[in-house]
Amino acid sequence: MKAEKGLYGIFVSKGIIPLSLTGLILIGVGLFLIVQSLVGELLPHDIANLQMTAGQLSVFNSGTILKFMFHDRIAFGGSLIALGIVYIWLAAFPLKKGQAWAWWLFVISGTTGFGSFLTYMGYGYLDTWHCIGTLLLLPVFILGLVYSYKELQTPKGIRALFVQHNKPNL
Repeated sequence: MKAEKGLYGIFVSKGIIPLSLTGLILIGVGLFLIVQSLVGELLPHDIANLQMTAGQLSVFNSGTILKFMFHDRIAFGGSLIALGIVYIWLAAFPLKKGQAWAWWLFVISGTTGFGSFLTYMGYGYLDTWHCIGTLLLLPVFILGLVYSYKELQTPKGIRALFVQHNKPNL
């Protein structure tokens, strides 16, 4: 008889669930950013860094600075939603089939995405919400990568990104 995997074993099995969860969380954060911007409120760390509220900032340059900040945050939210959808698709289809190119896309995207957080530190601006989110999401993402790597078909190396795959007949 086979031993039961347990809840943790089911969660990390093949890495699909952690990577899909990462995608779902990115979609949720993207939606939050869009709604927050449409409501017209700054986040607490924005107010602390700027040392002014949205209302106070709106008097400068006819409010264009504030409008740009909200526009930028909405664009970022949309990017997170798109990335989350791609992550879910990659995990559910090519990665589930063991296709190494999908795994490498996760690695490259995750390295640049999570690594971009470090750019905040270089500017002396600490977005505490982003920091907490990164610290909570990174282990889930890494678990997904570790457990999905075991299921990859060969070739497993980065050259898998350049292997031509059979296209379905339409």
